[in-house]
Amino acid sequence: MLRLAICVVAGALARTESRGAHFREDFPRRDDRAWLRRTLAFWRGPDDTLPTFDYETLDVTRMELPPGWRGYGGKATSSTRTRRGAPPRSPRSATAVRPPIVTRFRSG
Repeated sequence: MLRLAICVVAGALARTESRGAHFREDFPRRDDRAWLRRTLAFWRGPDDTLPTFDYETLDVTRMELPPGWRGYGGKATSSTRTRRGAPPRSPRSATAVRPPIVTRFRSG
């Protein structure tokens, strides 16, 4: 569990942006141009104290819920509610995108 926690913290510190729950006061905005990619962490050797990171490009056209303003406590403007000129999406419940394994785990 400690190695996973180290991956999360080191991966978040490597990103020079804020994204989702990873908020940084020194980089308060998202930077999709530089960071819209998946972080891959590897432990190369048994004595490594930090993981090695690689990054994988994401294809947002294949995502069920593409990146965008989620409304975590703030108000959206017309420019943050739309993407590429599309009309705003209807709100989804949090359970709409929850993987089935999470639902099974929480229900006991």
